[in-house]
Amino acid sequence: MFLVYVILAFALTMILSVLLLRAGMVVMVRRAGAHIEEALGLIEYITNTRTVPQGWQEPFARQLAQLQHRNPDKQRKQIRIRQAARKTYLKKLTKLMTYTQNSPIIQDEETRRLLLADLSAVYEEWKTQDWELPSSQPQEGS
Repeated sequence: MFLVYVILAFALTMILSVLLLRAGMVVMVRRAGAHIEEALGLIEYITNTRTVPQGWQEPFARQLAQLQHRNPDKQRKQIRIRQAARKTYLKKLTKLMTYTQNSPIIQDEETRRLLLADLSAVYEEWKTQDWELPSSQPQEGS
């Protein structure tokens, strides 16, 4: 009888292990899909509008608003916030360019080349832009 309980316990352990592994895989696949969807959405938004996504701007806009509310004369602090924003935006754009270059999702090399050319052009625009926090609306002439 003891042997039956041992075999039953082993079988239950194996079944639970398989179910947990399967659930973990489902969660991982969903997260990966969400990451891919987010990256491709950002690439599309940036190449179409040539502006910084609103989600990237919000933390810096919030900091500037708090600073304005507390002390409107803190011009040096405002400049530092804008410089940090620019640095962050360029870093995130560089990560998107790396993703575009290495992603197996983009299988057509011509599409990859065009996306990288567009993102590189946006990078150069953002790098040389005289920055306020850029609007999330498309700029005129773009």
